[in-house]
Amino acid sequence: MGKTLGISRRSFLKGVAASAAGAALLSMNGPELQEVQAEEVFQAEVTYDCDIVIVGAGGTGMLGAITALKAGKKVIVVEKAAACDLCNSSIVAGSTAIGTRLQKEVGNETTVDQVFQHLQMFGQGTVNQPLVRAALERTHISLDTWEECGLTLNMADDRYGVGFVTVHALSDRYTRMSMLEAKILELGGEVLYGHPMQELVMEDGVCKGIIGVNDDGQNFQVNAQAVIIATGGFLFNKDMMDAHFGKANKIALLGSTLTTGDGIQAALNAGAIEDTNFAMSSFADNAGYNEKTSNTIIEYRSADTRNQAFIFALTGGLLVDKHGERFMDEFQLANNPLAVGGAATVRVGYHYAIITQQYVDALMEQSPYDYLGQPEVWTVGPLKFAAVQDRLQSDIDIAIEEGWGFKADSIAELGEMLGMPSLSETVDAYNELCHEGKDTVLCKPAVFLDPIEGDGPFYAFQYQMGGLNTMGGIKTDARCNALNEEDDPIPGLYVAGLDNGSVYNGPYFDVGGTCSGLAWATGILAAEEASKTIM
Repeated sequence: MGKTLGISRRSFLKGVAASAAGAALLSMNGPELQEVQAEEVFQAEVTYDCDIVIVGAGGTGMLGAITALKAGKKVIVVEKAAACDLCNSSIVAGSTAIGTRLQKEVGNETTVDQVFQHLQMFGQGTVNQPLVRAALERTHISLDTWEECGLTLNMADDRYGVGFVTVHALSDRYTRMSMLEAKILELGGEVLYGHPMQELVMEDGVCKGIIGVNDDGQNFQVNAQAVIIATGGFLFNKDMMDAHFGKANKIALLGSTLTTGDGIQAALNAGAIEDTNFAMSSFADNAGYNEKTSNTIIEYRSADTRNQAFIFALTGGLLVDKHGERFMDEFQLANNPLAVGGAATVRVGYHYAIITQQYVDALMEQSPYDYLGQPEVWTVGPLKFAAVQDRLQSDIDIAIEEGWGFKADSIAELGEMLGMPSLSETVDAYNELCHEGKDTVLCKPAVFLDPIEGDGPFYAFQYQMGGLNTMGGIKTDARCNALNEEDDPIPGLYVAGLDNGSVYNGPYFDVGGTCSGLAWATGILAAEEASKTIM
């Protein structure tokens, strides 16, 4: 096991890196050293051998496993969950891909060049561009493979107005992962559930496998010629969330609770480094969200059952931060909630829509899109906001009862209720811009300038980012090979999916479905590259 044998069992279980443990031992003497030497050194009670071990049984890891198995490699997938359907990939609504069987069937002629050039410009040089290109070239393999395994796909609209159609709507929610699992088993692969990885096995700077403790309490080791990390990000690791998104963040955590940054931390302990881009994928791209809602996730996902008061976050009206001040051009959130608008809400945390009774009454008779005169600039409007909100008043009552809706007879009273002494001043200044017909402060399109005035009551609704997962992590080359602090590849160590820090932009790319699309494609790419190194 090389250096890992130098880790005490106690230190190992705390996730201490081999290098850190070695340094600690070298600095000790006398009784302190004897105490550590007396501890039980980690010994594997169960050992597995394979060509490639993949850490994480989400879409990234499973598609990577199928790729490596088809290349004739012996593959083991280890997963800390008890089953394959507990990952974010099991609930993804849509994924971007170019050149799929379905696209060809419907005559879609979108090219990799088109999408790559768009992402290249949006990324502003902050991503590994050859890696993004390589991933895009493999997106069709992801969905074609899944479709061959039984998944039903349909083409979705270009709802963010990027100029091409690449998003595939995925069905078979919660059961689709079992399709990939069946294919892995059919090809001779193995999936070990209840096997959380703790650390990587490093020998002379080369990654040789993993160690961990399974759910039965047994120390296990998987020896391999290559390791692919695909553990799905760090949404539920508070320290990492605080470090990358700010301690003041008030993100509603709606993704898999198992995404705790295990793979990223193990790679860092083995000498890898992080890249610079970090972003969030929002669950709330169809409406606002608040963790106090009584809506179940299933109810929230459907416009037929979601509380209609959530709509105000994305209809372009006045938004303020916790201090009662404007913080963004609200149209950015109305038209691109996943990318630019979504990033702004991560940064600000809780944000509030200020609404008049007149606007509420209007939306119970006409849609938000019609209310604004069907503005051409609002690409998302006719696709997502063209319905009358017939339950709005009663749903507002529910929001108030649940504690994320607020009602007052005046703006001054509303500001006092919310602890926003500057709210009246903000509203007055905003109304002046509305009457002038030009936002000279944040440059929101004039068609969205609707004054907050008239007879009360007035309302405020509290929203927050509904985070599905994080994006960003380990810096890699264009082959998904993890890089060390000298920017040199770490032999045998590959990082794919949401743990890969070099394929995702911050903010999230504005092409819908790139979170899952790039994640799954990098799993395939990492498996291809790892397979090439194994004779």
